[in-house]
Parts: sequence; C-alpha cells; structure tokens
Amino acid sequence: MPTTWGYCSQRLIERRQKNQADAYSSEAIELMNRAQTCESAPELAEFHGRLLALLTKAVHELDEDRISAASFQSFRAVLGIALDVVDQRIQSRG
Repeated sequence: MPTTWGYCSQRLIERRQKNQADAYSSEAIELMNRAQTCESAPELAEFHGRLLALLTKAVHELDEDRISAASFQSFRAVLGIALDVVDQRIQSRG
C-alpha cells in the first residue's frame, strides 16, 4: 500500500509541475499572438518585457521544484518562439 500511495503522490506532483509550465506556455502564446497584430512599438516592447518576466518566474519555479526540468524545457521552446516573433515585429516597426 505505501508504494501505491507514493506512486500516486509522485504523479500528482508531476501533474502540478506540468500544469504550471503549461500555464506559462499559454501566457507566452497569448502574448505572441497579440504581438502579431500589434502596431505600437512601445506595446511590442512591453510584450517583450512581459515575456522576459515570465521567464524569470519560470526559472524561480524551476529552482523551487514547482516545475520539472522537462516541463521547463518545453516552456522554454515556446518562449523562444514567442520572443522571436516579438523581436521580428519590433525590427519590422523600427
């Protein structure tokens, strides 16, 4: 019985870690989508700053084991794409 409880407990922790990383990915995607239609250079800069703040929060969560390394890597891939899109929009406006 303790083995089953331990397994279930570990699965719950892993699910929470994944859900947190998924929330960060969803926010990054939302910011990226908004940036694609944005025409304001200051607003694009704000999106870029918000994405970097999101990275800072995710790193903090990783350090505190609230998200797993695998979930963080998944988020980081999404974040990289979002940052590229915002940077391209900023360059095209510049």
